[in-house]
Amino acid sequence: MEAYLAGLEEPEQSTLEALRRSILAAVPDAVECPSYGMPPFRVQGKVIAGFAAFKNHLAYLLHRFVG
Repeated sequence: MEAYLAGLEEPEQSTLEALRRSILAAVPDAVECPSYGMPPFRVQGKVIAGFAAFKNHLAYLLHRFVG
């Protein structure tokens, strides 16, 4: 996750770092595990959320989690 964020410029880097902290605060047992070149968060092996930086926008990727 750090490598992904380190490769970004500002303000993208600090914006996604803040989103990362928010996700981990809301779901403290989430595990960060890169997949498909993007940093998703998993709970019980299932992706629950992720984010990505693109040329002209940032994306928050919410996934449906049925526990």
